[in-house]
Amino acid sequence: MGRSRRAVYWEWLRPEEQKAVVAIKAALDPLGIMNPGCLMHVAQKCAAVLR
Repeated sequence: MGRSRRAVYWEWLRPEEQKAVVAIKAALDPLGIMNPGCLMHVAQKCAAVLR
């Protein structure tokens, strides 16, 4: 998946799956340095749900 399909990917996921992706990304890359913006740009909006 590339940046061009990022929004479609997030629309395809259910809310609980979005939360899981955000949590996994945060656990594996807490500094956000691995492929910044490729997958998580849209998910950052979902991050507030985890707080």
